[in-house]
Amino acid sequence: MKNIGIYLILILLITSCKKDFEINITPKKISKKKFKTIIKTNFPENTIFSITVERLYQRKNNPNIYGGTHFFSREFPVKNGEIEFSFEVNDKEWIKYYNEHREDDKRNEFPNKELTEIDFKFIKDSLEISVFYNPIFERDENVKKIIGENGKNLSGKGTIELENEKIFRITKSIYSKFEK
Repeated sequence: MKNIGIYLILILLITSCKKDFEINITPKKISKKKFKTIIKTNFPENTIFSITVERLYQRKNNPNIYGGTHFFSREFPVKNGEIEFSFEVNDKEWIKYYNEHREDDKRNEFPNKELTEIDFKFIKDSLEISVFYNPIFERDENVKKIIGENGKNLSGKGTIELENEKIFRITKSIYSKFEK
């Protein structure tokens, strides 16, 4: 009976020592339209993240929320516990891209009815910086060992459990006045 108690205590100690994964996003405005962002994390060295920066908006006659992309990268590796990148805010660019896409779609035989005009009354004065990890895309064997097959060892604020895997996503909003 005493041995069972000792084993239970050991199991509790081992499982309670499991460290949660963390991501801290720190953006800094370096000019009127440019931001430098430092991401600090305890994810393993060379873990690959996808990063997006988007301005949320709505379209006319459509209640869904969309993101006008200011920055996107699929392959940002962790180096010395950090990821660093810069981006420029350019609302005219994503609006132009969307409008061109919308015009191209109108020429299709079956146009997408959700591609309505942007509703400028519902564009946010903020940007969403999103850092995303999906173990399916991991190539580094050392990272795979630590995070586990299908992300089974992922834990912490940002962990999302899906049917057959765990993923990780953290988002931070920053103020940036929308300029048409």
